[in-house]
Amino acid sequence: MSSRLPEYIDPLRLAEARAVLQGQFAIAGMRRLASALHSTQGVVDVDIEFGIDEARTPYVKGVLRAGLEVVCQRCLGPMVLPVEVEVALGIVTSAQEADRLPGNYDPLLVEEEPISLKDVVEDELILSLPVAPVHLEQQCPPWRDTVVEQPAEKTGKPSPFAVLAQLKDKKQ
Repeated sequence: MSSRLPEYIDPLRLAEARAVLQGQFAIAGMRRLASALHSTQGVVDVDIEFGIDEARTPYVKGVLRAGLEVVCQRCLGPMVLPVEVEVALGIVTSAQEADRLPGNYDPLLVEEEPISLKDVVEDELILSLPVAPVHLEQQCPPWRDTVVEQPAEKTGKPSPFAVLAQLKDKKQ
């Protein structure tokens, strides 16, 4: 076990060694994820293990935890979204192998070695983001109370639709 995560890994070799990796990645270093966030403050806690199951499928399993600061789509204010992602990836080297994976694994396609561990973590976090994050109703600022309805201004000009109303009356 290590608190410092390697940047690049060989997942098949780690699976054979039944390695366990624990540590953190800074959210600021994840550019694709950062585009969906309000702030890139904080870290992602990574706790993953590599192994080979009884069906001889090499895998990566574990948990990713982070507090991601996103924009609430109801009040448009910042909010911290607690994220806990269960990872279950079957390590494959081709699309044909991915098609044969058991249903409890998502494919981790390894065409070239080594691969970026941070990119794998970033992909899983991006997939876990909700389409429209919102505060719980009681946590969202009461935007309805802050909207002040203004009475319609009276300009003294006749409505442009008044002519249409007159035409309608003439037809009847």
